[in-house]
Amino acid sequence: ALAVGWYTASKVTTDIVGVAPHQFRFLWPVAAFLVFALALVGLRMVDAPAARRGVVRLLGVGVLIMAVWNIPASAAHVGPQLESGAIPVIRALDRQLGAAAKSQPLLLDFSGIRFGEPFSGAIMAELRRRDIEFVTTDGYLGRQLGPTRVSNGHDARTRILYRSGAAARRRSLGALTRIAFVDGLTRSQHRHLRVLEREIGSELAAHGLAQTPKLAAGLKLGLFGTLQGPFTTPGSVQRAFDSGELAGAVDAHALALPPEWRRRFAEYARLWRRADLSTIGVFTGPVDATVPKS
Repeated sequence: ALAVGWYTASKVTTDIVGVAPHQFRFLWPVAAFLVFALALVGLRMVDAPAARRGVVRLLGVGVLIMAVWNIPASAAHVGPQLESGAIPVIRALDRQLGAAAKSQPLLLDFSGIRFGEPFSGAIMAELRRRDIEFVTTDGYLGRQLGPTRVSNGHDARTRILYRSGAAARRRSLGALTRIAFVDGLTRSQHRHLRVLEREIGSELAAHGLAQTPKLAAGLKLGLFGTLQGPFTTPGSVQRAFDSGELAGAVDAHALALPPEWRRRFAEYARLWRRADLSTIGVFTGPVDATVPKS
């Protein structure tokens, strides 16, 4: 078991998402069994009953210490915990998904969503809780959900999907109609974001962006194209905002900013990211409807 556990752990992908504790917890019961087996063998080698009782007490205290030591004292900020901010958004979506009942059975369409997003699984869980039938044509998802959830091509009436950011604010996507919506920002946050965009836009128009090695490397790779400048027109400034590349460059620490502007750029990036990732719209429509790319 230990050999297979080590082999499995060595195959877990960590290059992109880092080391997430929940991906390795299968090693815990293996380790507990191994320690128990070794301790039991050692205990049987002790002839004196009093010594055995002492060893048992010592092992009991050790187990208690390890159990308390392993109680999480802080957020791991990796794996599922990384998306804990999505919990209130998901709860707000859940309250609205009853509107999908009249369109069942549904065909899940989770194509075009970002890697590691927290919403598709939550939507499926809420549909299941409401006994709203759904199927999928995605092979990987079908293996997770089981053969009864795999579509045969003729068993769904309606397609269901979700979009985030600006696309989520639309009431319709082609022939699909929005049935649930959660805004990632409050009204005051929206106002603050608009103020920051006006101030930062004026700064870009007046002074542009200083070239840094990170920014130059990104431009060479085809990233941050809207940040190349010059920002001589309102349109060029707006494209930097709309593309999300300005917020991305701030998060990547690819900009050399004057000290007096760092806080405002960081606050802008935080609000933009929240508006883009936590503004969610769920849409339903004909199964064969063409879904606009944006």
